[in-house]
Amino acid sequence: MTKRDYARMCRLIRQEVGCEGKPYPIVFRDGFDPPKRGGSSFHYETRGGRTISHPSAYSKRGWSNMVYVASTIRITVGIGWALEALLASEDTREAKRRAVKENWDRIRQSATDGGTAARARFTSEGGIATLPAAN
Repeated sequence: MTKRDYARMCRLIRQEVGCEGKPYPIVFRDGFDPPKRGGSSFHYETRGGRTISHPSAYSKRGWSNMVYVASTIRITVGIGWALEALLASEDTREAKRRAVKENWDRIRQSATDGGTAARARFTSEGGIATLPAAN
């Protein structure tokens, strides 16, 4: 597996749990379990263990018994699920690439038709649909 494949697989996993752009670590497990996000976010506690809701209220009072508790958020996923998702995304990318190749003349023609640029987008069936240019 190349670095690019690994990065794409991690991006797919993070998209599945709704954590796009977040640097949460991904833990791979045996099996085909879908990705799950678990753990808790960072927070402050007293030395006795009570959660402090507004830590900035205590920041300028000198001595404090605040303790920082780091985030424990992790994404766990079965390695089988991750590999299947990567292969499915690769099939989708190949289908889009093939659709562009087959319809290249039509895309180029619609882009230059009447002197106005047109945008092409992929449909869910893998075909090409042309849209009017953005104003």
